[in-house]
Amino acid sequence: MITDEYKAEMTKQHAASIKWGASAIKFGGHELLGYLEKYKGRIRSVLDYGCGKGVFAEWINARLTCAKPVWTKYDPGIPGIDKLPGGRFDMVVTCDVLEHVEPTQIDDTIRELEERAEICMYNNIACAGTNSVFTTGPYAGQDIHINVQTPQWWLDKFSAVTQRRTELYEYKAIERRAKNGPHTAVNTIGYRSRCVLFHERVG
Repeated sequence: MITDEYKAEMTKQHAASIKWGASAIKFGGHELLGYLEKYKGRIRSVLDYGCGKGVFAEWINARLTCAKPVWTKYDPGIPGIDKLPGGRFDMVVTCDVLEHVEPTQIDDTIRELEERAEICMYNNIACAGTNSVFTTGPYAGQDIHINVQTPQWWLDKFSAVTQRRTELYEYKAIERRAKNGPHTAVNTIGYRSRCVLFHERVG
């Protein structure tokens, strides 16, 4: 799901900054917490795909009122958790991940996410650039978010690529006025766009 050259660049980015890869709580924490509460303890295992610094699991479990799932962390840019584990998980989660996936790999990545989801999958995707660029590696000169698309594009992509093992339960296109800093939207100046997709497994 990732080329060797890009994996090496991801490892470098994670090592260079303690903040890089730690945005999931800010953008998806309370929302994901609500989904987990909705299942009332039925979600016993979660694959945090592209987990970054891995802070999501601890933050969520500390706030759950139902049974706490076991989290499996995977991130190709962090040694020690850079090998995708086998098997299925009750829930598969990505937050601020898919905009980092190489365009040539995105279809296979979405299929992989769906295949691993036993009950549901949650994808929270940034649809804006960061105003920061890679200085080395295969994407030197490009924005850190190398796959910036509109929410509608992501909705259409998931519809086209998924194998109908899951069906869309909720879709949200979000535009929030951006404060000074990163994530300036590419389609509406001054706004930060996001796409949220929640799928449940058919049957």
